[in-house]
Amino acid sequence: MNDDVMYMSPSGGSGIKISLILECEKKFYYRHVEKWIQKKVGKALAFGILFHQAFQLHNFDVFEAQWRSGILEPKEIPEDRPEIEEGKEIERYEKDIKKDLRIAKRMYERVLEEDLRPVKQESFIAATPMDPETGDTPECLENIIVCGTRDMIEDYKGRHILSDLKTARGRWSDKDALGSMQLQTYRYAEACANEDIHDEGSFIVVTKHKKEPILERFHVKMNDDDHFAVYDTLYAAGSAIKRCSESGCYRRNTANCKGMFGDLCPYHPFCFPHRYEDPEEVINEKLVCVG
Repeated sequence: MNDDVMYMSPSGGSGIKISLILECEKKFYYRHVEKWIQKKVGKALAFGILFHQAFQLHNFDVFEAQWRSGILEPKEIPEDRPEIEEGKEIERYEKDIKKDLRIAKRMYERVLEEDLRPVKQESFIAATPMDPETGDTPECLENIIVCGTRDMIEDYKGRHILSDLKTARGRWSDKDALGSMQLQTYRYAEACANEDIHDEGSFIVVTKHKKEPILERFHVKMNDDDHFAVYDTLYAAGSAIKRCSESGCYRRNTANCKGMFGDLCPYHPFCFPHRYEDPEEVINEKLVCVG
């Protein structure tokens, strides 16, 4: 196993996504061994990242400036559509940008209406994983740090709770909140780092609605039992990383070639080059190796 420390987080925002190698070993290999990354952040992810930045800085202009700086660039005109003039094509995408900004502005104002009371914002937590029962760190997790960036430690009705802000295309359900395990992972990391732990958390979800944004709060109760579920996932991921690294074999999982929005994995041309007329051209267009 590589001697370098791996930072692993529940969503992949602050480090390697904990469940990534369990979802597809080959995807983990291309992203974190060969270190191929996407040249351009996807629109949905970019929206969420910039929205968080604007909220943390209490300045919506940050969102607008960065959104206009190239997140959504005018696309090239397809050769088989010569009837479309370039000026009209660019104008159409400018309209898209303005529409996105109007939606984002309404969402931002809706969050401010909630009168959130953060005690601490953007607080990073990191710790060496430990077995909740014995307090020991197994060999497969010795080079792994469990981490995450907590959006807010919030004063909510006189209690300090962990709160995470989400932007979403569609409305969440209680199942979405409970299935995330994001807040539970933060609590586990707090325990491993000997920090004050939080027994309650919430997801503050603001949804892009056609007319007006909808803001909903989903509460999550947490306790020490949750640490076992987080630890089991970490242990499975650490064991898979160790096994793959030692054997040099990273298997692909064709069941996970498509993401939650139906988009193909960016490493698809590597795994299935025969499905592309020119796989190298597609790879060069979308990916860059930083290793």
